Amino acid sequence: MIDLSFLTPLNLILWTWLWDLFGFALMGYDKHLAVSQEHGRHQDRVSERTLHEIALVGGFIGIIAGARMFHHKVSKASFWGPVVAAILIWGVLGYLLLTGAIPRSV
Repeated sequence: MIDLSFLTPLNLILWTWLWDLFGFALMGYDKHLAVSQEHGRHQDRVSERTLHEIALVGGFIGIIAGARMFHHKVSKASFWGPVVAAILIWGVLGYLLLTGAIPRSV
C-alpha cells in the first residue's frame, strides 16, 4: 500500500516555494556568469538542462520570475518549452490532488 498522505496542499506549496527560491537564485547566478563571461572572465554556466529540471521538480515560478527580473533567457524560445511542460504537469497534478482523483492512500 502506497501512502500519499504527505501530498497535502500545504506540503506541495512549501515544496514548490523552496524550489522556486532555488530556481530564482539560479537564474540570477547564471545571468551573473553570463555577464562576467562577456567581460572576459570564463566560468562554467548553469546548464539549461539543470534549469529545466528545477522547473520540473516544482521551481517553474522561480525560473519565470528570475527570467523576468534578471532579463535572462527571455528571448530564447527553445528554453521555454520544457518550462511550459512543467507548468502543465504541476497544474494537472494539483487539479487531480485537489479534486480527489488521486487518492491519498492506495
